Amino acid sequence: MTDTAETIYVAVGKAVEESKHTLLWALQNLCPTKVCILHVHQPASLFNSSRMSFTASRLHQQEIGKKILDRIMNDYLLICGQKSVEAAKLNIEMDDAEKGIVELIRDQNIKKLVMGAAADKHFSEGMTDLKSEKAQYVELHAPPFCKIWFICGGQLVHRRSLVENGQSNLSSSASSSSYWTGSNKVASSSDPSVSGTLGESPDWLEFNEGSGDDKVFENLEQALFIAEKSNQEAFEELDRRLKAEKDALNAVVRQANEMKSSYIGELRRRKEIEATLRKQNEELEQVTQQRDQAREIARTHELLLKSRSAKSDHVKILEAKLSSAMEQLQICQRERDDLRTKLESTCNSIEDHSTKQEEGSSNVHMQQFFSEFSVAEIHDATEDFDPSFKIAEGAYGSIYRCALRHTEVAIKVLHQNSLQGPLEFQKEVDILSKLRHPNLVTLIGVCPEIWALINEYLPNGSLGDRLSARDNTPPLSWQTRIHIATEICSALIFLHSSKPQRIVHGNLKPGNILLDTNFGCKLSDFGVCHVLSSLVNSNNMTDISRKFPYLDPQFLNTRTLTPSSDIYSFGIILLQLITGRPPLSIIEDVQHAVNGKRLNDLLDPSAGDCSYVEAEQLTRLALRCCDTNRSRRPDLVSEVYKVLELIRNTIGPLSTVHAGSEELRQPPDSFFCPISKEIMMDPHVAADGFTYELRQIRRWLDGGHNTSPCTNIPLAHRNLIPNHALRSAILRVVEAASPPLTLFLIPGTYLISFLLFFPIGHVVLFFLCSILQVGTFMSLLV
Repeated sequence: MTDTAETIYVAVGKAVEESKHTLLWALQNLCPTKVCILHVHQPASLFNSSRMSFTASRLHQQEIGKKILDRIMNDYLLICGQKSVEAAKLNIEMDDAEKGIVELIRDQNIKKLVMGAAADKHFSEGMTDLKSEKAQYVELHAPPFCKIWFICGGQLVHRRSLVENGQSNLSSSASSSSYWTGSNKVASSSDPSVSGTLGESPDWLEFNEGSGDDKVFENLEQALFIAEKSNQEAFEELDRRLKAEKDALNAVVRQANEMKSSYIGELRRRKEIEATLRKQNEELEQVTQQRDQAREIARTHELLLKSRSAKSDHVKILEAKLSSAMEQLQICQRERDDLRTKLESTCNSIEDHSTKQEEGSSNVHMQQFFSEFSVAEIHDATEDFDPSFKIAEGAYGSIYRCALRHTEVAIKVLHQNSLQGPLEFQKEVDILSKLRHPNLVTLIGVCPEIWALINEYLPNGSLGDRLSARDNTPPLSWQTRIHIATEICSALIFLHSSKPQRIVHGNLKPGNILLDTNFGCKLSDFGVCHVLSSLVNSNNMTDISRKFPYLDPQFLNTRTLTPSSDIYSFGIILLQLITGRPPLSIIEDVQHAVNGKRLNDLLDPSAGDCSYVEAEQLTRLALRCCDTNRSRRPDLVSEVYKVLELIRNTIGPLSTVHAGSEELRQPPDSFFCPISKEIMMDPHVAADGFTYELRQIRRWLDGGHNTSPCTNIPLAHRNLIPNHALRSAILRVVEAASPPLTLFLIPGTYLISFLLFFPIGHVVLFFLCSILQVGTFMSLLV
């Protein structure tokens, strides 16, 4: 090659389908005026034969080798010709391909080279490392004057720029390398259809004496024919797929047109029905007029009967007419009632049709509030799933605690062979991404490639850990248990009242009830199908009860889960909160204790003092929830939640010091605005499901932002809903912390923080310094 300054060299292999992506990238992104296709062949060992002479074998080998090489290289030249780029080919034989490439760079003074970084199957998003040992060798040993682009899957993975005044660390090439002509000269050709300047046949195509014959040549010809046929079949398959995609697109268009035609036809039918109704109303008015006329006639006939009592025959005729008129009136009334019934039925069908269309449209456009994370981000955050990050493991998978995008999260990674499969994973994603409730775990993002759910991290573990005193955690107080039960009931009511379809948790148990910093509970793990699939072929009631003690026993008969199934599971959890016992046989034990008036013997002493009347009332309510007959279980809204709320209001807010813990109270994270990091006075819920101070979130929205301050996901709307529950909780804690000091509350969340979390002496000192306008308050406080 003479014009090396403008020539782009592209290193390719024998697999055209694999290497053509590298060549296409060079043609599309570097826009060269001239391209040279570079190929290094690794020779294979040949067998000896004594039937033919050395000369005849060599002639056969040269002819066969040229055809194979020409066919491969001409495929690459054909690609260049289709792009209207001048192309040539350069071939060398060497035991090591990477050393051959480096030797060609040095001998041909190659300035620009494009080659593969790894096989396409190793390509991944964000890939920057060289996976191929050949690419790594060339990167390390190529002369510094050569600029190299490394490509994988048609994407630029790595680029080595020119090194000024650098020295190549490449040693002399191995003695086993040889060029086509056998005299250390490179054979090249700029003709895209032939390689006539190759000179003598390369050594890698030479057979040993007597190794080639007509049968070998025929086999190679047949192999070439099969390869051409495979290429043709591949093109035909691609054409069939394009046609199939086109047909699918046309089918979608036709379906849309059919839906449009159906909608237009429905409007037309509705107009026709309305016209028919108007006509029927007119007929009804006419019938009414006829009825009035008939009544007038009847009255006239009565007068005639009184005045003409002597004319009995005429009176009979009038009576007959009156009877006929009354019958006609009754017929008209029946027709009117039938018309009204048809009218109501038609209106109901129209409303049902409109409702279905609106539901379909809302389902299509429903926005999901979560992010998608790459596999690389998950691996970086967990340091390739280091065991030190693992906080839990079960049959479904493992849970890791880490920081993603500066946010502390819990990553739930499902095992590929776990009970919970892709359908269950997608179902849990759909539920968590479309629902927002203070007592449902918040889904931050997903990684579909490895079946990973990224949820908010809740530091106090699960309710199951607390009930079993795992890792010597302090027990929950009676006050805390009542609040947890009330919040679980609130979350279930929210799920069961979802529109357009009610949601059944189906897997409610203490291990799936997580606790935040302030011991507020949040439900998780909505993938229920793994439970169902494991019970399909099971008929042993005892084994199922032991393996799934929280599962509704009616499910074994009906094979369906209903909201009443969650009520049964909630009843078992409520009994555990009261007694602290494991779920197995807890219903029978508690029932015997209640019947024998020995409930005091079963109450959990670690919960502290509690009202026996309240405990007995909750126990009887929990036993009703666990009734084997679904129809006898209580309603969550009108019965269960009403009782729990009454008891919660009676015992008051959560105590300032948690049962079994000696730490002073800290402000709950939910009290602070995510934007200002201050305690909220007027909390409002935004479209992303998070609660903000009203003044701060309005300032955020008025500043031109249309994304969530916490997740950076676009907001579906700008509506703000007051969070009365959180505001009441803040006020309750303020009143419980120091009732006399609430008289001094003024706007400003820092002042409330002082009132809540500093000793009374410091608070009084703060007010004195504020009145005297002394700037030494902080020094005095220290």
